[in-house]
Amino acid sequence: MFIDTIDEVHFSVRNALILALSCIILYTVLLTIYRLHFSPLAHFPGPKISAATGWYETYYQIVKDGGGQFTFKIAKWHEQYGPILRISPHELHISDPSYIETIYSNGKAIDKPDYFSHQFGTPGSIFGTVPHELHKQRKAAIQPLFSTQRVSEQLPQILDQAAKLSKRVSDEYAGTQQVLNLGDMLSCFAGDVIMKFAFDREFKYLDSPDFRNPFTASFVGFKAFAHYTIQFPWLPRLLAKLPDAVAVILNPDLKPIVEYKHNMTAQINAIKQARDKGENNPAKGTIFNEVLDSNLPASEKTTTRLSDEAAGIVGGGIETTKWSATVMCFHIINNPPIHSRLRDELKNAFPDGFEVHELAQLENLPYLMACVKEGLRLSYGSMTRSPRIHRNKALLYRSYTIPPGTLVSTDAWHAHHNERVFPDSFEYIPERWLGNPKGLDGEKKLSTYALYFGRGTRMCLGMHLVYAELAIIIAMLFRSFEFDLFETDRTDVDCHFDQIAPGVKPGSKGVRVLVKSGLP
Repeated sequence: MFIDTIDEVHFSVRNALILALSCIILYTVLLTIYRLHFSPLAHFPGPKISAATGWYETYYQIVKDGGGQFTFKIAKWHEQYGPILRISPHELHISDPSYIETIYSNGKAIDKPDYFSHQFGTPGSIFGTVPHELHKQRKAAIQPLFSTQRVSEQLPQILDQAAKLSKRVSDEYAGTQQVLNLGDMLSCFAGDVIMKFAFDREFKYLDSPDFRNPFTASFVGFKAFAHYTIQFPWLPRLLAKLPDAVAVILNPDLKPIVEYKHNMTAQINAIKQARDKGENNPAKGTIFNEVLDSNLPASEKTTTRLSDEAAGIVGGGIETTKWSATVMCFHIINNPPIHSRLRDELKNAFPDGFEVHELAQLENLPYLMACVKEGLRLSYGSMTRSPRIHRNKALLYRSYTIPPGTLVSTDAWHAHHNERVFPDSFEYIPERWLGNPKGLDGEKKLSTYALYFGRGTRMCLGMHLVYAELAIIIAMLFRSFEFDLFETDRTDVDCHFDQIAPGVKPGSKGVRVLVKSGLP
């Protein structure tokens, strides 16, 4: 009797498992048939496997050759299928520079996909904001902080950081055989600038021994995790519920970032307490001041929301600026004619040594600004595609009608390596930006086809600050010093995989130089 009961249980469990498996298989088959033949996107060109399942992208982003390879796979598909592709069951990718302004229009209500909200664990930040209207409100609250006027007002503090960097290079590296890692140095510079600029705080990253600081270095490991958060959107939500101590054990790269968020939370709470007591505003000139004094509702002024905004600004303000400057430095040093032309322009502008009083002194140097723009182009900004959802209106592309609600994207990699717009696109050619150059149609400016700051309503808030930082640091370095590359070649700056920002070959030690001497 007992044995019969056990057999019946086993039989029931087995049947239940068979039924469940059969349902899963049937659902998968029916879903695949729908996606391939009946979906509103079924008639768009592209490989059937990517139309049938998103797991193909997951394989290329996480597994294939160490991950981050889907951008390059999309490029090969465009060669095969043409400028418009269905790259997933729900997303179209368009590689056509003339269509950039349509995808990232300023005049339409365009949302981000929901899975972007937790990509970096900051759903309350502007970057993580999904709905267009909410993003518009949040952006308006802090946009004045990053205006051209504010950047000009903050020029002295940026120059102070550049002078501090210059002194350390002169005292510790010039004329010695001590190797200088430019990426580490520039990361500390960008970190000190954004912390003072946005939060009126001094963390003194430029004082770090050998310019190695745990916080600024942590972004290198942290950004590699971003593909996991996109492919598995539940993962960052789960990690957000874990105690910080547990999260740090699971991912040690998070430790400096967690400590920073605690620091920012303490600052926010102190500011709020001082305001409640009617004390002098201790947040003046910070993003906290801008948000707390804005017309945003109270729900947008919580400590958690402000902390997310702070984290998003710092993440965007350090790593991308550092990488663009690093790429520029390598190519300038590695190309003697470019180096010589830039140095001559800087010597003519600053015959008695690098001394700047206003940004116009740098902005009026055409070859310097051409070097900056070309460096931005080759460093891509945010490399990963950024899909947009046009909610209420179908889009037309050639003979195709793109249904409302479809994810539509392009990316900086495809835009910046379109040979019709940027001939010899993998080469560093500052001259392409001289003389008010035109782009594809001979009418629009060449910059129309550049995506290093994004485009449309979601364009990078810190654009003016980044331009100022890059112009200052490149001008200061190449007016003040001579460099030789040390055990460094193009593979240390060329994009090997998409890591949200570009990732270089495994094992790279970065762009390293010897500082020959200071210039008279």
